Amino acid sequence: MEKIEGYDIINVWIHKTPDLKKEIIDFWIKEKALPSVEAAEKRVEQVIAIARDKNGEIAALSSVYEKFSNHLENFFYFYRNYVSPGARKANLGAAMLLAVRDFLESNYINKIKTRAIGMMVEVENKALQTYKNDAVWPLSKMVYIGKNEKGDHLRVYYFKDAKIS
Repeated sequence: MEKIEGYDIINVWIHKTPDLKKEIIDFWIKEKALPSVEAAEKRVEQVIAIARDKNGEIAALSSVYEKFSNHLENFFYFYRNYVSPGARKANLGAAMLLAVRDFLESNYINKIKTRAIGMMVEVENKALQTYKNDAVWPLSKMVYIGKNEKGDHLRVYYFKDAKIS
């Protein structure tokens, strides 16, 4: 996918070996990012990208799943990202969001996968809600569309040439 200083971002959506799945599950559990091995096992197939540090260790990962938005009346890829605390100052989360967005948008434009017309993210991080509060995020072009029932910010990005059905 791409590189950011000190990290390699790797697309693993289709190609997850059993060893990589175990490594992802172990990462989530070690980081306390998910509550149990069972939760991690359920989510591992949704992982689309990982970031490895200079030692080859997973430092971050992104996952997506398709879901119908009743409010927006279309399917979207709901995006999640987890960056380990030691890698958070490297802007790795933003780089991963852009890499995943560009990959999924390319699939849409090239008619490889066209049911989801964009990406949606629920921003749970209070610091991001406070300090990254532009109506449109400059780099990713994700637009603020309100809050969910938990008060998390909702953002959406429509793929190029997306049509409302």
